[in-house]
Amino acid sequence: MLARVLLGCCLATQQPRVDSTLHAIRDAEDARAATSAQLAVLRDGAHDSVSKVRRIAVRALGRLRRPELIPELVRALDDASPSVRASAATALLDASGGKSSPVVRAALLAHLRSEDDAAVTGAIAEALGWTSQLDSAQVRETAEAIVARSYARRGMVESGDAPPIALHGVAHGLFGLARQRVARRAMPMVAVRRLMQLAEYRRGAKGPRTEAEIRELAGMAIAAGEHASEPMLESLLADAEWSVRATVQRAVLFGTLVDSAAAERIVKRAAADRAWQVRTLAVSAADRRFGTRRGCALYLGAVADSNVAVRLPAVDALRGDCGAGSPAIALLDSLASTLPIARDGDAGAWHVPAHALVSLATVAPARALSRIPRFVASPSFFVREYAARAATKARDTATLRRLAVDVHPNVRSSAVAGLSALVGHAADDVYIAALASDDSQLLQAAEHALEKSADPRAVPALREALRRVTATGSETLRDARVALVDRLRELGDSSAPPAFRAPARAAVPSEREIASLARERLVLEMADGGTIVIRFFADDAPTNVARTVRLARAGRYDGLTFHRVILGRFEQGGSPSANEYAGWGSYTRDEFARPHVRGALSMSSRGDDTNDGQLVLHVSDNFDFDHAYTVIGEIVRGQEVVDRALEGATIRRGTVR
Repeated sequence: MLARVLLGCCLATQQPRVDSTLHAIRDAEDARAATSAQLAVLRDGAHDSVSKVRRIAVRALGRLRRPELIPELVRALDDASPSVRASAATALLDASGGKSSPVVRAALLAHLRSEDDAAVTGAIAEALGWTSQLDSAQVRETAEAIVARSYARRGMVESGDAPPIALHGVAHGLFGLARQRVARRAMPMVAVRRLMQLAEYRRGAKGPRTEAEIRELAGMAIAAGEHASEPMLESLLADAEWSVRATVQRAVLFGTLVDSAAAERIVKRAAADRAWQVRTLAVSAADRRFGTRRGCALYLGAVADSNVAVRLPAVDALRGDCGAGSPAIALLDSLASTLPIARDGDAGAWHVPAHALVSLATVAPARALSRIPRFVASPSFFVREYAARAATKARDTATLRRLAVDVHPNVRSSAVAGLSALVGHAADDVYIAALASDDSQLLQAAEHALEKSADPRAVPALREALRRVTATGSETLRDARVALVDRLRELGDSSAPPAFRAPARAAVPSEREIASLARERLVLEMADGGTIVIRFFADDAPTNVARTVRLARAGRYDGLTFHRVILGRFEQGGSPSANEYAGWGSYTRDEFARPHVRGALSMSSRGDDTNDGQLVLHVSDNFDFDHAYTVIGEIVRGQEVVDRALEGATIRRGTVR
């Protein structure tokens, strides 16, 4: 009893020192250890007496992506704490920056063979599989080593399955390995056979989510490695979990099921699945793999589906030639005629008509021309943007010129792109006028359209646009700045671009603030009446969580939309201009730690350390995003609201409670 009291007193006395050390480590990480003193903070932290400090410091060293630090991280694989060893495995993957590293690979292989802790074994197997491989020989050695640890061991004898947490890492690692180009058709049969076993892994009739993810990852690995067969995919389609059944679309979509007849049979089965997510992905996979070469019956049937998320990709697929006598054109024309008259700001039921209009303009442009004006007159900029796409397909340059002066930059961007494709430099006046905007996407569309322009007004207009963009001091306008500089150089302007002054870093939250953020909830009240509640992973991604909370508390997400919706996979929103290129001022650093599972909230980014404040909500497991994007939270209520959201879904209000 006395020992416990003394231990409690010691921990309480030490806590201020630990908190101060952790804050210094997080701050040095956020600064990317720009000074030798900051790097020393991380190195010292990796040898601290407290395991949490060591874990955070080791993770931070990996996030610097400095290959010269790899030897220090290798030593952390021998730490007494399992959590530190697991962190070291992931840190080695981060430090290699996606490039092949003999030192990293050798260390992970050696420790995978000797590690006894199940969780650490899983972490090492995952990191090893995602490490870049040089050739088929390395693929074979890596796969065999990972497979060996998928079995339980009694002494030196393999017996039965390893614990689920280790198997999850094994399956994740084999997926990471199989998706590398060098691994295509190079996975050894011992790995393929083990993956087939894991694709049916069950410890009970109704196991936990981890078991379903093991089966899902195994199915994804089989498909990615080009080892999918029709019987294997049929087995996956019989799974009770829709997330596992959805993996079959990968084999069809990416052509890894080479037999086209078998792929057609599989996709037809998937298109009749009871889960809308599987049906959606099946229709999209059929469109990508076959288009209309196998006829349009599947798409015509899916247009009548009860779920709009299935109808939309079917309507898109009908842009192909369905042959003489097909009802496709008449159907598209009929659907395009159903555009409702919506109030300004009301999304309305515009999605199917808008998609139908673009497909109609592709296959029957003359019939689409009479429909386009109604879309141009819509109060929804999303609808008008579809009108610009349709006008491009129908070669309606008059409408494109009208939309090129639209009040919304997204509409103007599509109109500029359309005019550039149809008339080239005959519309240089339009592109030059567009350079007066401060919207990143529109500026990029305009500068691209001015490639090889001989108009004497182009260079001065480009230079002025560059000056304005630079003066904003916004890092998230980097894409526009780079594009403008490149175009000026291409047009012969060799003058130095104006100097960019990056904004000061926001303060890194203290340990007390991180604990408080972990208790907070992001609440997104949607315009359709639904509410999404999200809890934060503040310890894993403190800078991104803190920035998201600041934005929400300032009302920055209020009235914004989800502008990018990949049906059945994810939806992205919270952009001030409702497009990919408009973010919130300063970039924040990457903080890879969590997987992209259904319900995850992750950050949009456009390269290393370019998180821009946009929100990505995941409808399904998207493990292919792991180790590339930062997950900052998870949905605890309202997943059904996310599932039904379509392009243009509006956040009425975003708060933190």
